[in-house]
Amino acid sequence: MKLDYEWVRAQFPILGNDADDFSFFDNAGGTFPCVQSNRISEKFYNQYKMQPYGETQKQAEAGRLMDVGRAKMAELVGVEIADLTYGPSTTQNFNNLAHALTDHIVAGDEIIVTNQDHEANIGCWERLAQLKGAKLVFWQVDASGELQQDDLRQILSAKTKIVSFTHSSNIIGSINNINEIAALVADTCPQKPLLFADGVSYAPHNLPDIGKLNVDAYCFSTYKTFGTHMGIMYTSKRLTKLARAQCHFFNIGVENYSVFDAAGPDHAAIASLAGIADYYADFARYHGLNEAKNLNQTREFSCAIMHEAETALLDELLAFLGEKSNVTIYGKSASAGREANVAFTVEGITSQSIVEALGAKNIGAKYGHFYAYRLMQALGLDDGVVRLSYAHYLTQADNVKLLAALDKII
Repeated sequence: MKLDYEWVRAQFPILGNDADDFSFFDNAGGTFPCVQSNRISEKFYNQYKMQPYGETQKQAEAGRLMDVGRAKMAELVGVEIADLTYGPSTTQNFNNLAHALTDHIVAGDEIIVTNQDHEANIGCWERLAQLKGAKLVFWQVDASGELQQDDLRQILSAKTKIVSFTHSSNIIGSINNINEIAALVADTCPQKPLLFADGVSYAPHNLPDIGKLNVDAYCFSTYKTFGTHMGIMYTSKRLTKLARAQCHFFNIGVENYSVFDAAGPDHAAIASLAGIADYYADFARYHGLNEAKNLNQTREFSCAIMHEAETALLDELLAFLGEKSNVTIYGKSASAGREANVAFTVEGITSQSIVEALGAKNIGAKYGHFYAYRLMQALGLDDGVVRLSYAHYLTQADNVKLLAALDKII
């Protein structure tokens, strides 16, 4: 089934005014929130903004709405409620995770990270290694910015305690196969290192069934998956047993409570998680899935349609840029194996000036290093890159407008 753009765009209030002719291609920095999430946030703030779980009807309802948010999000991504930790951002969740593992890491241990990652998934492990006298080992990208599994095999050792990498690069867009990497690590290292993945860049394009990923931690952000600004971290039972609890001691062992919850997130944001799940369910129902077994099935069905729509537009952009002799695309030149996120530079034109020229056409984009500073260094990019990133609510008209503007600029 093809995506119904009229229905989809009606679910995002910010897209309701077609007269402003605004096209947004910085979705990797944050997607628009859906109306299902917005309604719950507004309702919560207007009617239930108080300490939840009290004896009055309003206090009880506040707690119920939060419980529904947690339960629906867990069902959506195929895990148990207690497996998910909610924090202000993925960066903070990774920081909390690293702090929780200070007892697990000792002098001489090795922590593997990549220089393809967002700094959120590097800096915390670098600080932990420095604190404990461990060694930080980089899984280096090749000349094109890609991660090769053979290179990982060469740096795994009996001292490896943690392997942390990105599900997909927020710059070159390449998708790293988590379960293949997990199998490689397990086959090479009998000590079974902990495996962590940053899914922030991947999840907006294809929210995964986390329960089927062979990882000990998986992080993504709700403000990039059509909700409010918050980070979500899945943690395995094995990791929970190894880590030092970050919550209050009296919350250890409480049903559906994560020991990695260092502080209570915004109550309305927790409640509004249900709206993200409701959007996937509404999308699936409208597009033909009438009898879903659960929210996880609606996610799978919806993501397939969303991905097809994004890929069609992505193919057009890659083909257009590929015909320009003065343009360098970073990452794969075709859509296979990459997400709908494209970074490029243009010979003789600064990235900043390209984005400014797009802005003058009411096309939103960004340039820079996008917190992947070490990847920029590896690729020798001092000026940063222009990044154009899609979401499924972008239309053919948006793409035509973008390509026409770029044709004049570059």
